[in-house]
Amino acid sequence: YKFANWNAGIQVDSISFIIENDTTITANFDKLYKASAAASDSAKGFVAIAGLDKNGFCGKDSVVTFSANAKAGFRFVKWTDGDTANPRAVSIKSDTTLNAYFAKCHTVTTLSDNEWGYVEGGGIYEHDSTALLLAVATQSVTGGFGFLKWNDGNRENPRRITVTKDTLLA
Repeated sequence: YKFANWNAGIQVDSISFIIENDTTITANFDKLYKASAAASDSAKGFVAIAGLDKNGFCGKDSVVTFSANAKAGFRFVKWTDGDTANPRAVSIKSDTTLNAYFAKCHTVTTLSDNEWGYVEGGGIYEHDSTALLLAVATQSVTGGFGFLKWNDGNRENPRRITVTKDTLLA
């Protein structure tokens, strides 16, 4: 709780006065709520919280911002309740605890000669997820251009790969 005011509406923490007759003085307090968050695995990331006092408390309906920060090689996936917004602003109604979940990720880099064609499907993928890559020729096959093979010799197009490491395909 935190001090709100005296029953007379005075909002200073302490008051002095002379009592001349029967007097009732009441201190009013507002309930504070604890907000906290953590990474489900601190090796993968960490959480920052803005909008709390130095002890981790705030008043009812205060807006607190939770930010999940992934370490290199990982990405933020979701909060305890399944919400994927990041950063995430929460209006506090009660004591609140959130955990951030992170997943290992890898980069699938695709290279192509824009004059001859391009590759769709590169990017960042979670570990053991599937990437679908498609090589597209921008010139017609009759003009001498067409997909031949990937740099690792594979001839599948489109091609599905299970991402377990950073990968370069061209």
